[in-house]
Amino acid sequence: MKIENWLSVRDDGLSAMDRLFNRFDGMYPSLWAKNFALQKNIDNWVEAWAEAFAEDGITFDEVMDGIRACRKSHQFPPTLPEFLQLCRAPIDYDKAFFEAVIQMGIRRRPSVKVVDGEVVQEFGKDTWSNPAIYWAAVAMGKDLDLVYRDVRSRWHYELDRAIKGDKKPVPQSTNLLPEKSVNKVLSEEEKTNVENIFKNLHSMFDEKPVSAPKENSKAVDALEKARKILNNN
Repeated sequence: MKIENWLSVRDDGLSAMDRLFNRFDGMYPSLWAKNFALQKNIDNWVEAWAEAFAEDGITFDEVMDGIRACRKSHQFPPTLPEFLQLCRAPIDYDKAFFEAVIQMGIRRRPSVKVVDGEVVQEFGKDTWSNPAIYWAAVAMGKDLDLVYRDVRSRWHYELDRAIKGDKKPVPQSTNLLPEKSVNKVLSEEEKTNVENIFKNLHSMFDEKPVSAPKENSKAVDALEKARKILNNN
């Protein structure tokens, strides 16, 4: 965001910096105001903080995150460096990667369910804790399906780049658009194939513990066949 976004006066006669100043004054009565005996003190604060927000690409939403963090953990007004850290809590790269794997799976692959006696596939709605995680996942492409330890450095690079880049929102999945949101009914042949696969899976797990290596291999193969049937529908 440009510095003008923070300094421009809105219809109510206040700028974003004015609102932030007033919010701190309300959160820290007397503690905040005593630091600004002169108008010049206020002007210096506005200039320094607005400049930092612009240079670091801080958004209005992130400032609100910082304010909420202050309410929870700061009994005294924060310094500028402290507030910048509160606006952007450090991301756990490992958790972010697994969030990306799970949410991209929801976004790209339908689940199988029975509706009115029909076996259908239905897409769920993915949710992201930070849009940067989504864009990093997009940049990873098929590498997101690889073992994490093999792509950890790449993931750190892509997530860092997404965090520092444009703060674009997560687009709506095309699978959830009206023309694609209708459940797809499997053909009788595909339905029979899927039912047989799941019957075989149940028999595998009934006969031997799930931890048996050979049976696990067969189960994975069966699930892969089911996925191919569904994806080709």
